[in-house]
Amino acid sequence: MIAYFNRMKKYQNRLDEVQAEVVNITSKMNILKASMTQLLTQSTQYERNVIQQIISGFTNLVAVMNAFPNLNGNAVFIQNYQEMEKLEVELQRCLNDYNGTVKVYNDGINTFPAMILAFIFGFKKKNFARRN
Repeated sequence: MIAYFNRMKKYQNRLDEVQAEVVNITSKMNILKASMTQLLTQSTQYERNVIQQIISGFTNLVAVMNAFPNLNGNAVFIQNYQEMEKLEVELQRCLNDYNGTVKVYNDGINTFPAMILAFIFGFKKKNFARRN
């Protein structure tokens, strides 16, 4: 009985740990998305300014390019995109780990005679994680 309780508590702790990892990764992804959105907005503004200068009679293209230096946003955007891809892979790994642990945990409370101990100790079924 004690061994069962300790094993189930270890599963619960692992689920909490992986859940925290998922929250961490999701937070990093949200920060990167905001950064990428800002870079796109800056790039769009840069291009809009160049076009407005050309249209308004600023005919010397070299002078326009000197007036609006390259923001180098493209390289930063690509770097952020690559980091986002890494985080996506890490997030999927965490979700797979979480769901695997949920399966073992749920098996531990849904099989006989373990279900009797699960009821006594108050262990409840956990839901699998799904991607939005």
